Parts: sequence; C-alpha cells; structure tokens
Amino acid sequence: GEFGEELLTRMPQAGPEGRTVFMPARFVGVDGPRWFLRAVVSGRAAIEPAAAEGVHEVIRTAVVDRGADAMPPRELLPLRLPDADGVAQAEQPGDDSRGDDLNPFERGPEITEVR
Repeated sequence: GEFGEELLTRMPQAGPEGRTVFMPARFVGVDGPRWFLRAVVSGRAAIEPAAAEGVHEVIRTAVVDRGADAMPPRELLPLRLPDADGVAQAEQPGDDSRGDDLNPFERGPEITEVR
C-alpha cells in the first residue's frame, strides 16, 4: 500500500441472529524514530481505495511528537487534536484519566536496554 506493507484480515463480529460474521479489516503502519503509528481500516475502506482516502489523508497529515522522555516499549502515546490554528489542544482541567500517581516533576522508571 501507500505506507508500505499492509495486513489484510477478516475480523469476527456479531451478525444478525447472533451469528458470527467476518468483516474485512486492513492494518496499516508507519514506522518512525522511536514511534510506530498503527491504523486499523475497516468496512468499505478496507477493500475500496476510494473509500479509504479519508483515512489515508489522516495518516498522511498526522504529526507525531513522541517527546524525549523514556517510555516502555509499546507504550501508547496520547492523541491530541489540533485547534483550528494547528496548535495542539491542552488537556482538559480535571481530566485525571492518566492516574493520580503521575507527577510530571519526578523522574519515573527507566528501561535498561540489553543487546
């Protein structure tokens, strides 16, 4: 595909009358320095290029700011939508979904790399 190798699959879903049906899905990945952007495209967009154009545009225009802090492998990066002027929105006050034990001024655990 446009972004490199893709994985075409069929994902099981509950269909009519409780039967299992399989819907097409396509996994797309973009590898960057110390980050990996993964998109799962399902429905018509998984099999029709014209229907996937909107998803491809999101992937093409995504900006990844991984930061310089150490993070465990496969740690998810938070997604932030840009404002109309292109600047990322700040987290909403009172949003404690990241946990109460997070202290941004204290150094957290680090990973030892072994080769």
